[in-house]
Amino acid sequence: MEKDADASPPAVARVARRPESLRYPDLEPLIAASTRKAKALWAASYPRDRWWTRAGVLLQNLLRRLTGNRFRTYVHSTERLEEIVTNLGFTPTFKKVGFIWETTAYERQEAERPAFDPK
Repeated sequence: MEKDADASPPAVARVARRPESLRYPDLEPLIAASTRKAKALWAASYPRDRWWTRAGVLLQNLLRRLTGNRFRTYVHSTERLEEIVTNLGFTPTFKKVGFIWETTAYERQEAERPAFDPK
């Protein structure tokens, strides 16, 4: 797996505009639904599961609650995310870890890749 800070992630056909994992409390159904649509590659960018990230999110959510904003941000376990994706037949191929954000790309294992039909 590539961990070089200057490396580029593999090209992907579609990139989400927002990190959906930030807005979704139940991670497993979200990942299962999105990986079903991934033919070869799946990638995610998410806040790291660290105390400082959780403290910042707690403060953001508190301020939102106090102002009547119903939007909530979630920080999920990185280990759980990786476990779900690998159990669904993907292998990590790229990882870049920053102070707050982490980006990981996965490739579908060959045995799981759909057959190519040129018709």
